[in-house]
Amino acid sequence: MTTPASPARSSRAPKVAIVHYYLISVRGGERCFHTIAQAFPDADLYSVVYDPASQPAWLAKRRMTTSFLQHVPGSKKFFRQFFMFYPFAAEQFDLSGYDVVISSSAGFMHGVLTPPETLHVCYCYNPFRYAWNWYHNFIASSNPIARLILAPLLTWVRTWDAGASQRPDHFVAISKVTQQRIQKYYRRNSDIIYPPVDLTQFSLPASDTPPQHDYFLAFSELVPYKKMDVVVAAFNQLGLKLIVVGDGPQLAQLKQMAGPNISFRGRVADDVLPGLYQNARALIFMPKEDFGIIPLEAMACGTPVIAYGAGGALETVVADTTGLFFAEQTPQSLIDAVQRFEQCAFDPQIIRAQAQQFGATDFQQQILSYVDEKLAQYRLQMELPPLNGIANTYLPKSNL
Repeated sequence: MTTPASPARSSRAPKVAIVHYYLISVRGGERCFHTIAQAFPDADLYSVVYDPASQPAWLAKRRMTTSFLQHVPGSKKFFRQFFMFYPFAAEQFDLSGYDVVISSSAGFMHGVLTPPETLHVCYCYNPFRYAWNWYHNFIASSNPIARLILAPLLTWVRTWDAGASQRPDHFVAISKVTQQRIQKYYRRNSDIIYPPVDLTQFSLPASDTPPQHDYFLAFSELVPYKKMDVVVAAFNQLGLKLIVVGDGPQLAQLKQMAGPNISFRGRVADDVLPGLYQNARALIFMPKEDFGIIPLEAMACGTPVIAYGAGGALETVVADTTGLFFAEQTPQSLIDAVQRFEQCAFDPQIIRAQAQQFGATDFQQQILSYVDEKLAQYRLQMELPPLNGIANTYLPKSNL
């Protein structure tokens, strides 16, 4: 019996595409996408909807393909309400001709269609939360008419999503929480690579400018599952100064319920955010997040974190060393934690050192090595010629 000849080696570099859901603001998922995109400087980029004004200037120089939704009036402003069109948009991207597709997905982008010769790696922030782990809360918080529409619509989304979850060749989860959800909802195994924090943007205060430490900081998208109403209720009782950074559909409601000790900054520029972290007494982190990059940004500035003790915060915050945990998403539980915090002392250098374990360059090295290994295995399995290694073609950007 003759052994099949090994495919001849190709000298070319792998052709890579990176697909993200929407680029409308810069939050944790977008920052992570930026870091992946910079790790693969020659990769083509895809996004369902893209607002260049909301993104860093360097992104406008990259090859970006958008979906049909880009040209639909209101799709940028009401991008959340357009979610039912995202499965169609994802499937319309023509990804033929690529050796590697990396989908950066918090829902839907893992459903892109790739040909058999293409390795598809999904970097998954969370299965679409409104259809899965937050479905009942979402439906309960909607008005009766919306429920009649949303319930059957999200049933269809779950059916599509479960089928689409079989399309990636490999899942990479951002945390143990996400890994468990991928296993539960998709019945797929996954590996964990923690998201990055930009250690150059977020740093300790300069030695000649002592931090003010005269307020607490809450930074979040203002949507129901983030539980910012609980934070506002707690600080109404505490009477301590709180600055809220972020925007979203709950902004007007939160402003109405907030006392005079609470101020709202909306979305802030990237160059303003580090100073807000540095001068805060502590970051208040209320949601149960899949991972949560915001606590790491605060810790990179030497600022302690008071966090709800569940979800991704348990994988980044060290109790009594870089912050404190509270047990329930209730005003009283947070009040108790803030009062405990007043009796504690934290070392900014130690807090910063914890964040340094999650740096962007380390993240890029892990992503490059992971894709390199999986691509070599995949091409051998599919009897395709080996390519130049990803790790040899792309090098982490030390300036991130």
